[in-house]
Amino acid sequence: MALKDYHLSGENASATSLDASTPNTWEYQTFTPLSSYTATQIALKCFRNDSGATGTLTFGIYATSGGLPTGSALATGTLDVSTLDSITPGSFEIITLNAGVALIAGTRYAIVISGSISAGDFVFFRTSGTSNYAYGTRGYSINAGGSWTAYAGNTTDNLFKIYDNSTYISQVIFAAGNVSGGKHLWKIVDDGENLSTDSSYALGGNVTDMAYSSVTRRLYIAIGNIVYCYDADTITLVEEWGSSGSINIGAAVNGLAIDSSDYLAVAHAVVSSNKRVSLYDNTGSLLWQSTAFGTNTTGNKVSFNLDGNINACTLGGNAGTLLAGLLSRINGSLLTTYETRAVAAFNGDGIASSKDTNTYCFYTSSYASTALVLKNGVTTIWFKNISGAGTGDIVHINDLDLVFVSDAATLKGYYDVDGDTHPWADYTPINSTPLSANILGLISGLSGELYICDSGGFVGTCNPSVSCRSSVQASTTSLTSIVWAGNQNIAPVITDQSSDTTADEGDLVELFVTATGIPTPTYQWYKNDILIDGETNSTISFPSVNRTDAGTYKCIVTNVAGSVESSPIILTVYYSEITAQSSNSTFGIGQLMTLTVTAIGNPVPTYQWYKDEVIISGAVSSSYSKYVALSDAGTYKCKVSNAVGDIYTTDIVVLINTNPYVWGLNLNLDQSRLTEMATNYFLDQGWHLDMSELFVLEGEFELSVETAYVHAPFRDLELEINSEMEVDVVHSVALDLLPLIPEKFHSSEILQAYIKEVGFQIGGTLTLTRDIVKLLSPNTVNDTKYLRHLAALIGVKLPPEDESDVVEIRKILANAVEWYKVKGTYRSIELIALLQSFSINLYDMYTNDYVNFILTDWFVGEENENPTGLDATYYKSPHFGLEVILNQVYTEGSLRYLWYNTYLDNLAEQIEETRPVHTVPHFLILLNPKTDEKGNIIEVSGEIKTKVTSNWQFGIKYFDAVGSANAWSFDTGIFEFDTDETSFIKSINKWVLGTGNYPADLGSTATSVEVPVLTGTIDAADITIEDDFYSFEFIVPKNIVQYNISELGLYLPGAPDQLMILSAFPKINKSSDLEMRVVVEVYKEDLSI
Repeated sequence: MALKDYHLSGENASATSLDASTPNTWEYQTFTPLSSYTATQIALKCFRNDSGATGTLTFGIYATSGGLPTGSALATGTLDVSTLDSITPGSFEIITLNAGVALIAGTRYAIVISGSISAGDFVFFRTSGTSNYAYGTRGYSINAGGSWTAYAGNTTDNLFKIYDNSTYISQVIFAAGNVSGGKHLWKIVDDGENLSTDSSYALGGNVTDMAYSSVTRRLYIAIGNIVYCYDADTITLVEEWGSSGSINIGAAVNGLAIDSSDYLAVAHAVVSSNKRVSLYDNTGSLLWQSTAFGTNTTGNKVSFNLDGNINACTLGGNAGTLLAGLLSRINGSLLTTYETRAVAAFNGDGIASSKDTNTYCFYTSSYASTALVLKNGVTTIWFKNISGAGTGDIVHINDLDLVFVSDAATLKGYYDVDGDTHPWADYTPINSTPLSANILGLISGLSGELYICDSGGFVGTCNPSVSCRSSVQASTTSLTSIVWAGNQNIAPVITDQSSDTTADEGDLVELFVTATGIPTPTYQWYKNDILIDGETNSTISFPSVNRTDAGTYKCIVTNVAGSVESSPIILTVYYSEITAQSSNSTFGIGQLMTLTVTAIGNPVPTYQWYKDEVIISGAVSSSYSKYVALSDAGTYKCKVSNAVGDIYTTDIVVLINTNPYVWGLNLNLDQSRLTEMATNYFLDQGWHLDMSELFVLEGEFELSVETAYVHAPFRDLELEINSEMEVDVVHSVALDLLPLIPEKFHSSEILQAYIKEVGFQIGGTLTLTRDIVKLLSPNTVNDTKYLRHLAALIGVKLPPEDESDVVEIRKILANAVEWYKVKGTYRSIELIALLQSFSINLYDMYTNDYVNFILTDWFVGEENENPTGLDATYYKSPHFGLEVILNQVYTEGSLRYLWYNTYLDNLAEQIEETRPVHTVPHFLILLNPKTDEKGNIIEVSGEIKTKVTSNWQFGIKYFDAVGSANAWSFDTGIFEFDTDETSFIKSINKWVLGTGNYPADLGSTATSVEVPVLTGTIDAADITIEDDFYSFEFIVPKNIVQYNISELGLYLPGAPDQLMILSAFPKINKSSDLEMRVVVEVYKEDLSI
C-alpha cells in the first residue's frame, strides 16, 4: 500500500474523544485528495483510557455537501477497541475498508467515526494544534449522523493517513553542503512513510548546484568552476563525461539544469566573457552557448521546461539595474542568440519552471521580498511582501498550480484562485511551517511531495498542505542544495500473470505478465524454452490461435537491477477436424459393411454413428461394422465430438443388393429368347442356379457364366469363373387337351378358349406338384407359407417374426447343413460366440483328480500324449474352457460395460444346445491390458487404457529393493545397481482391483487405485520375461463376486507399496458363474509409434 494523503504536523497533547455515555455522538474529519486514487485503508492516531476498555469502532468515508458529511458511507471498516494502546499518545491504527473508494482530486470527503464502547470508557483521537490541516476541518453529530456541525474556529484537526493499494516506489533525494564540515553528498531514501540517510560521499569542495537526469540516471554536481558527472546509483564518476568525469567550465558555476533532450545547461559567471549559459551533451561536448550577459547569473540561475522550447535563467547584480532573461531553443534547434524579455528590474534569487506549461516563478529577496510569475508566455508581475531575510528557494507544483517560496525559516505556499491567465493579483497564503533553521533548498518529488533542506543539516518532506511527514538530519552543518533523483534501482517483480489457458482454435488469446521495477523493465517471451523473436512486450497475442501455438510459455522480465522469470503458462488449444471418411457404397445381404471416419482433435474426440438421423446404439468408435440385411440400407453419418463441439461427416448412402449371396453375374445366352429377366438370383447350397421362376426359355441353349462375386456368411469370398455349361430349362406349360375333343368342335373359339384355360389350370397343378421339391430348399420355398415350417422340420431355431426378415431367415436355413456338420465341435462353439459378437479362446482341460484342472491350448497328440510341459500324471478330460476376451464395450442404460451379468446367461444357453452331452463347459473372462515401459498411455480394444507409473521409470534402472520398508538404495562401492532384471520384474507380485473412475486419459492425476476392493498376489511362475515384453498373470476365482470393477494396479509390495502399472477400463460385473483371468503385458518397445 502507498500513503496518498495525510495530516501529521503539529501534534497536540490534547485529543478529541468518543465515550460510552454518548453513543449517538459521532466525529468527522474532512479532507481533500491532492490526486485521484482508490482509497483502501485509513489510519488515525488513537488510544483508549483503560486497558480494560472494549467495543467496536466504525470508520466510514462519506461524500460532503457544503463541507459537511452527507448520504451513506461510501465504504466502512471496523476497529476492535481492545487492541488499542492504553497510554498516550497512542499509535496510528490502520483500518481496512470493505470496498475501495474512488477519490477525485480536489473534491472534499469526510472520515466519520462512530461506535460502541464499554461503559465508563473512552477512545481518544490525537489532533494537531496550531498547525491546522489546510484542506479540511473537524466536526461532530449528536444524533448519529442525522445532522452535522463543524467545531467553531477549526482550531484543531485529526491526525490521519489515507492509503491506496498501490506499491510505493522508494524515492531517492540527494542533498549537499557547502561549508567546511559539510562538503559531502548525502543520499536520502523516502520509503513512503519515513526518510532515512542511506549513505554519504565526501566531495572536494563547496556545492553550488546539482542536477539529475532521469534518462541516464546521472547526477551532475557543480563545485567552483568544475561540473562533475556521477552515476547516481553507484556515485562513481562517469568516464565518458569530459575529462574522466569532470569538465572545467572556466568560470564559477552558479546553476545547473537538464532539458528535455537530456542535455545539461550550465549557468556560469564571474569572468566577463563567461557570463552566459552553455549547453552540453551527455559526453561533455559543448553544443551551444548564449552570447555573453552583461552581468553574472545568480540565485537558482537556470531552469528548463520539459517541452525543450523555452528555458529560463535569472540574472543578478546591482539592485534595480538588471533583468531576468529567457533563452530560446525553438523546436529543438539550438540558437546562438538569446532573447531578453523585460519582466522586472530586481535581483533574481530563485527560479522554478513547471513540468508541462510555460510557467516560470522568480523570487528575489530584495525590493520588499518580491515573487514574480511568468505564465503561458505572458509576463505577469506579482509583488508580495514576504517576511524574512530572503535567502531561500522557490518551487512550482504544476498538478496543483501551487507556488511555494522559502524565506529564512518559513515555507509559504500560494495558489491561483481563478485559474485564469490574467495577472495573479489575488494570492492567498495556504499555510506556513516553521522549520529548525533557514530553508536553503526546496524541490518537488512524486505527487507534489515537497523535500526541504535547511541550514541545520535537516532534510524533511511535506505534502502540499504543508503537513510534514518525516525528517532526517543528514549533517550537522548547512545543506544548501537538494535534488530529486527519481527512484532506486529495483529489480523486476512480477505482480500478476496469465494462468494456464485453454482456447478453441481460431479464438483470440492474449497471455500477459504485469511487472514492476526501476528502471522500467523489458520483456522477452519464450515458448518451450525457445526465444520468440520480436515478442518483447508484456503481452503476447494470438489473434487466431492455431493448434501449433499450443505449448508452455514464459516471460523473462529484465532491468539493470536484475531479472525475473514468470511461472510457466501452459496454452492448450482445442481443435477438431475430419480428415477422411467412407464414401457411398453398395453391399450384398450378409456382406460385412465397415464405415470409417478419420478425425484428429484435442481433446481426443469421441464418435457416434447415425442411420437416417437416428442414433445407432453402441456405435461409438471411429468405425462401424456389421453384416448387413436389407433393412440396413439408408443414409449414415458420424458425429465427431470433443470440447470444441460437434462436427459431422457428409452423408454416406448405403444401398443393399437384395441377393444375399450372388451379385454381378453376367449371363450370356446364345439366343436372345428371354421372355423375362430378373436382376437378382438365389444360389442354393449345391451352387445350382434355379431361374425357373424368373424367365421362360424354349429349346436348349448354352449359358456362359463369366464372373460371379459370392459372399457367404462370416467370410468374404471372391470368385472368377470362366466356363460353359448346359442348362436344362424346366418350365411350366399348359396341357394340350384339344386332341381329346372331337375334331368338328375344334373350330369353336369358345371351346378352344375353355380347353386352353383348363389346360393351363391342370398344367399349373402339375407344376405345383413338380415343385414340391422346392419346399426343401430355403432359396425356393414360399416365403409366407412354408419358410418357417421348413425351419421347424430341420430343427433350426429362428428369431421371433418381428425381429427378422425373409432374407435373414433364408441365410440361416441355407447354412443349416453346414451347421449340422460342425455341431458339437469347437468350430460350432466359435460360430455361436461369433453370432453373439464375442471373441473367445477355447481350451482343453487336463486333470489328475477331477477336482483341479489345468487349461491348455487345444492339443491333438498321440494316445496318452500330453502337451509339452504338462505333468504326465494329468490326462485329458471331457471338460473344456471357454474364455471370452473382453475387447468390446456395451451400453446398459447410461453405463458402459466390458462384461455384464446377463451376457453369460445368453451364451451358456446357446452352448448348452450344441455341446456334446459328455462335455462340460467352464466359463472364464479374459482382461488383457497392454502397455509399454516408456510411460505412454496405451489403449487396446474395449477402451482398456494402461500405463506404467514413474516408479517403473526408476525400476527399469534396476534399483535395489532392500530392508523392511523396501526403500530404494544404491550399492555402495560400485557404480552399477544390484538388482537384475529378473529379480525386479518377479518382485512386482501384488495385484489390486478397484471400482474407481479415472480420467479417460489416465493422466498425472491418476497415481493409485482409487477405490480398491480386491487384492491378491501373483505366483512367480505366472510372471513371464520374454525378449520383447513382460507378462503378469493371475486369476480371480469363481467364488468371488464383485460388480463395477473398472481399475487395476500391479504393485511392488513394501511400506508403502510402490505402484508400477495402472489400468482403467469400462465396468466389469464378475459373478460366481465364471473365473476372471487377467494377463497384463508390458512391452519394451514404444507402442505409441
